[in-house]
Amino acid sequence: MNASDVRSKRAILEPLKASSGSNSLTNTGGLIKTLVIMDEVDGMSPGDRGGIGALLEVIRSTQVPIICICNDRSCTKLKTLGNVSYDIRFSRPNKTQIAKRLLQITAKEGLQIEPTGLEHLVECAGNDIRQVLTMLEMWARYSSTLSYADAKGSEKLFRKDANVMLNNFDAAGLLLRKEEMTKRNTKERMDLFMIDFDLIPLLVYENYLTAMGTVVETKTLEKLVEATESIAFGDAINKQIRSQSEWGLLQAYGMASSVEPGLKSGFGVPFPKFPEWFSRNSAQKKNERLLMELRAAMAGFISGDDEDILTDYIPLIYKLLMQPLKDSGREGVNETLELLETYNLTPEMFKEHLIQLQFGTSTYEEEYKALPTQVKSAITRTFNTNNEVAPGTKSKRRPPGEGGSEPEEEEDPVPPNTAPARFDPEIEETLPVAS
Repeated sequence: MNASDVRSKRAILEPLKASSGSNSLTNTGGLIKTLVIMDEVDGMSPGDRGGIGALLEVIRSTQVPIICICNDRSCTKLKTLGNVSYDIRFSRPNKTQIAKRLLQITAKEGLQIEPTGLEHLVECAGNDIRQVLTMLEMWARYSSTLSYADAKGSEKLFRKDANVMLNNFDAAGLLLRKEEMTKRNTKERMDLFMIDFDLIPLLVYENYLTAMGTVVETKTLEKLVEATESIAFGDAINKQIRSQSEWGLLQAYGMASSVEPGLKSGFGVPFPKFPEWFSRNSAQKKNERLLMELRAAMAGFISGDDEDILTDYIPLIYKLLMQPLKDSGREGVNETLELLETYNLTPEMFKEHLIQLQFGTSTYEEEYKALPTQVKSAITRTFNTNNEVAPGTKSKRRPPGEGGSEPEEEEDPVPPNTAPARFDPEIEETLPVAS
């Protein structure tokens, strides 16, 4: 089954089951072996919903070999499939290996080709076997011999686009090397940016300081300022492109974010470092989610915007929660729980939200970890005991006592924006509740 075929659960489950029997009978009564090949299994689209699951079901029950071919072995969709398969990985062959195999093919086709000439063709094609075969087929229409001189003379006709053979890291490395960029015109520089206009600006930003070198001079600092300003200007253009769909600014974005900073950097880097933006962006998204959850929980008990929560409420509430535990240990658990209950918080929010959303997170994490295990366990255990019913829900009716002929009445839901009163009201009056 090819990548162009529909490979949903319905489309492949029955055909695969039908063709994956132990043997298949021919019309003449003989037996033939059966083989199932799934090409580009990592390319199953959302339209192929359930296809991987159906394939796994067949693999677990069949006696027939099933070959699954993929381009991206790290694809998350293949994680389960890899656990029930024998993993065979292929590396890209070098030009000597390709030329050796092609010599066997050309010999059977009656062509006389010098090995060095064939290696030169393979190098021009970027080790693309199909392109080399196409070249040889075209050449064989006019001549049955090919020497190194012929291959060298026809290099322009056979050479593959150099940018196609570059990956993102190679392109960013070239952009950060002034010596290399001065040999290229503006179009060739922009072609490097266009290899991946999403990732390459991030690679340039991550590595342009390293490409400046370690020598601190006035001229170097001036170039650093110019490169940084150019990157900042590129960010402004990128924002305009993404928010207003003004893709006509893409060329200007490439010049500002990648080409100009590279020309100012000069020395280049041996191997560009992967952008840290991805991990930091992931952390930012997580913090935004934690802040939203925290604000929703305390919505009826606090006032102010997100900045007020981050700078005023979180540090103070965290300090008030920790103080009884550090001073009194297990004896201070009830006082901490009362404050958690006042602001409609949970122990999970205490140990995650209130810590992750503070500057110097690692310090607060270590402080919380330093608490005795018995104290942290007592917080969770006592909280769960006192909160068998979640706020806003009804309790399960259970028979009172051992006999339990009549169930208890259901608790009324807690009205919104009111603090649940499960502790002594006199104690609650002394707790700081924001208006």
